[in-house]
Amino acid sequence: MGSYDRYKEEVLETSLWLSDHGYFGSLRGTGGNVSVRIEGEGLMAVTPSSLKYNEITRDDICVVDFSGVVKEGSRAPSVESGMHGAIYRERPDVNAVVHTHQTYGSVFALLNLPIPSLLDEVSFTLGESVEVVPYALSGSAELASNVAGKLSNNSNAYIIQNH
Repeated sequence: MGSYDRYKEEVLETSLWLSDHGYFGSLRGTGGNVSVRIEGEGLMAVTPSSLKYNEITRDDICVVDFSGVVKEGSRAPSVESGMHGAIYRERPDVNAVVHTHQTYGSVFALLNLPIPSLLDEVSFTLGESVEVVPYALSGSAELASNVAGKLSNNSNAYIIQNH
């Protein structure tokens, strides 16, 4: 077993559960991505790009630095690795990132509307509102920068406009 296998397994199990429950858009598709911070190393384990979740194995999970440079793995990491890295750099308190394509979240993204926290439980977990991150192309440095620019409000959920 490799030194990053525990992290890869966490990413794999989370991704399979999210896919099986429809959080990545179409069931068993390739939309969405998951990463976990590797403690004390400036690295993350992240899902690979363009593989169906029901076909991914632990060995397909990539280990990359926060700039997206592959340190372990033979697959290309998620195109959103730059966004995940920006979150880890800006928010040392964040240990995992889950990027989903949920139906209702996508509606709010198209409407460009934040979601207010109407219940205390939601406010304590996610923040006072789920803010909208300005649009940029998927996987672009601009999108990573736009996400990083919203992180100072210390919320734990965001919507990406038109995404």
